[in-house]
Amino acid sequence: MKKTVLLFCKADIFDLPPLITIIDSLKDNYYIVIVSHMYEGNAEKFIEMYKQDDVELITSHPLSKSRSKIERIKNRFKRVQFRKEIRRKFPSMQYDVLWVIHEDTMYDFPRLFKGRKYMASLYELNDTRRWIIDKVTPACQEAFTVFEPDYNRACITRSWMQLRKTPTVIPNKPLVHPLKRKIQCEHQEYFDGKFTILYQGLVIEERKIDAYCEAVKDMDDVKLVVMGNGYGAEEYRNSLKSRFPHVKFIDFIRPPAHLNVTSNAHIGIVTYDYSTLNTIFCAPNKVWETAGFGIPMIANDIPGLADTVGKYHAGLCIDTESAEEIKDAILKIKANYQEYSEGALNLYNSVDVKALINEAVEKYLN
Repeated sequence: MKKTVLLFCKADIFDLPPLITIIDSLKDNYYIVIVSHMYEGNAEKFIEMYKQDDVELITSHPLSKSRSKIERIKNRFKRVQFRKEIRRKFPSMQYDVLWVIHEDTMYDFPRLFKGRKYMASLYELNDTRRWIIDKVTPACQEAFTVFEPDYNRACITRSWMQLRKTPTVIPNKPLVHPLKRKIQCEHQEYFDGKFTILYQGLVIEERKIDAYCEAVKDMDDVKLVVMGNGYGAEEYRNSLKSRFPHVKFIDFIRPPAHLNVTSNAHIGIVTYDYSTLNTIFCAPNKVWETAGFGIPMIANDIPGLADTVGKYHAGLCIDTESAEEIKDAILKIKANYQEYSEGALNLYNSVDVKALINEAVEKYLN
């Protein structure tokens, strides 16, 4: 009989790709129960995805996807109702392994897991939200194992929280990946013909891409495609559209369909600013998604990207605020494309994330 792993998360499953990776890594050997607060329609989608597997979802009070003021107010009440219901149900939940997903879950349920054996996954450093660190530190100190997606973050977390051991690193690498280039996608016309550079993610000041837009302006055989939105703060995206009409823009495409778009790029962009430790020591799943296609990347020179993109020669880490450096990087990657493509694949194959996740559960059980 399969043992039960309870994955406890306050967020919508589809907003946290590493949680999907945990589910996919464990579902063959364990019965999986997930607590998650889902948006309207997502619970049904999730159940359909895993209808052939031993996977159970516990959710209630689905959140509205609308950003209207009235619906956002309603969502606040739904979150309160969800927390109350889960607190009431939790004592009767049966499991062999308890895995708490995300620091925001521990923040919202600060005493729920006290006195129990559990593992805890952290995904953000929260150096600009110190109150989060202060509140979840006791829960992390009591956890059987703490996980971080990056070694630098693990060391920082150990210092800040005064943990007995350095958190175990499980990178934000997706387990399920098409691994095939040139998959038919939405806006296919943007990727036909020219050598295409793709930025995908939040289009906000923190992920500044002005210099990329400037760099390709006079490169006749190169095209830049930007996929994503500002999620309520569209001023920056609108500014880019007005200043750089040669750049193609695509609205956010929900995972995993976004990977079809990624597969058509020749170079991927990964960029963060220096405003916080969370961005300097970033651990983006985008790096792994892009590398899985053997697509080289242009990244800025910060530890979180130098330790992946730079270390494996999967692209170039440069000053991404310099249009000239970006242009030079594009030309260098184009001239040595096979070399950087192989480096990207070497990065992707450097980690067996399924083995790491299963080893963590086995250690818990033993």
